[in-house]
Amino acid sequence: MPGKDGQKKQVLYDTTVVIGYLRGNKACKDKVENVKAGKTIGFISVVTIFELYVGAFLSKNVSDALKDVKELLSWFQPPLDLDEASAQKAAYLFARLQKTNEVIGLSDLFIA
Repeated sequence: MPGKDGQKKQVLYDTTVVIGYLRGNKACKDKVENVKAGKTIGFISVVTIFELYVGAFLSKNVSDALKDVKELLSWFQPPLDLDEASAQKAAYLFARLQKTNEVIGLSDLFIA
């Protein structure tokens, strides 16, 4: 799935898409399968990784869930770091949203 310049499309996936894949959601499955097949270069944040591991540790079969998460993570690029510049941008967005009473969850804010 090349972009306009002929390069592979690069996509940052939100936790919702990755969990949707694990739950068998068709639209999410198609997106993640493109990453698995190498058609799309997929990225996820450390926040998404955290949320995936929380879900695995809360599941009924922890060892299988952990195995599924690790396999899924192997299809993606190394996680994007939450560095100082990213933290500053997240703080700016948080302040802007709070001023208009449109606050979102911190995990979604860091992913944004």
